[in-house]
Amino acid sequence: MNPKTVLRDALRLQDRVGFECRPGGGLATLGLVDRSRRTTVVLAAIALFVGGLALASCGGDDGESAGTTETVKATTETTTTMTTTTEPEVEKPTVVRIVVVSGAPEGGIVRESVDKGDRVVLAVTSDVADEVHLHGYDISRDVEAGGTVRIAFRATLPGRFEVELEDRGVQIGDLTVQA
Repeated sequence: MNPKTVLRDALRLQDRVGFECRPGGGLATLGLVDRSRRTTVVLAAIALFVGGLALASCGGDDGESAGTTETVKATTETTTTMTTTTEPEVEKPTVVRIVVVSGAPEGGIVRESVDKGDRVVLAVTSDVADEVHLHGYDISRDVEAGGTVRIAFRATLPGRFEVELEDRGVQIGDLTVQA
């Protein structure tokens, strides 16, 4: 607080308390009617001066900001998602091998059992030419002498089915499809 402000405040007190202020004299030349009033005025002026100093020291800006400091912590989370595409495992078919020698199944009628829904391949190797016929499914393929024929199908019908050399009328296999 500067001296002009103190003088101004002292002049305001003059009106309230009843003292006179002589020009050019400042606080030292205050003329008061009684001593107790002078003491009161001096104490009031000192209090104002000290209060002004206290306020002036609080409000200064010295380049540093007063207040709270907020700390922000940033966290980055990385999520990696790996997608693996696998081909569905292809079910391997049940291969029923039949070898025909001199127009008859070698080792007798080949008997095989599969589940309904299974994939099946009949592989017939023959030393005679004929038509290989799977009854029930009504699938036929010609086989040449010394050749092999493959009949691939899905076992969708439950039951017992004959595999036959159609022209000769000879049963070469017996396929059972279980439900």
